[in-house]
Amino acid sequence: MTAAANRHVVITGASGGLGAAIARHYAASGVTLGLIARRRYELERFAEACAGPCATHVADVRDSASLRVAAADFTG
Repeated sequence: MTAAANRHVVITGASGGLGAAIARHYAASGVTLGLIARRRYELERFAEACAGPCATHVADVRDSASLRVAAADFTG
C-alpha cells in the first residue's frame, strides 16, 4: 500500500475545467477523492470516468450549509 492510498483530497468545481484537471492528477496518484460541484450530471459523468476511488456531492461553495453536509458525507 502506498502513502497516497491513505490520503483523501476534497476538490470543489470538480465537474470541469481546473477542478477536473486537479481531480485527474490526484486520482492518478491513488488518493481517494471527494468531488464537489454544482452540476450533477457533469459531476456524475466525471466520477464514472475517474481512475480512482471517489465520492461525489452536489453543492454550491457559496452555500456553507451544503458544504458542511458534503464534508460530513465524505468523513463518514
